[in-house]
Amino acid sequence: MTQSRWLLPSTDPRDVEALSSALRIAAPAARILVHRGLGDPAAARRFLQPSLDDLHNPLTMRDMPRAVARLEEAIRDGQKILIYGDYDVDGAASVVILTKAIELAGGAAGREGRPRWAVSSMARSIGSRTTPACLSIQP
Repeated sequence: MTQSRWLLPSTDPRDVEALSSALRIAAPAARILVHRGLGDPAAARRFLQPSLDDLHNPLTMRDMPRAVARLEEAIRDGQKILIYGDYDVDGAASVVILTKAIELAGGAAGREGRPRWAVSSMARSIGSRTTPACLSIQP
């Protein structure tokens, strides 16, 4: 059996020791964090112990207010909503989350009173540059 070894890029040992000491974590974990640009203890702590307060406001994304207004219109008018997602984990999870969110908002335009969804086949989605999930609304 071949033994595998992790090859970590070089980092300043003083930065690693300082982070390891500040967060009380093992040196290998601190080395990885420092290499990822998380040498500041506060930034590393936010990465290791994320909070919903640290998330960006999604309404600041380009055209998000327009997309929200369009989705609200579709739900209000009972239009058909198709949720399409990638085959991988983030795509499937996105489909489930969007489906539930639309249902909670009153969306019942799809089959059996629910939004319709589709997941792409694995052969087409591996290595593709598609987004995890998208919506299609039929007036």
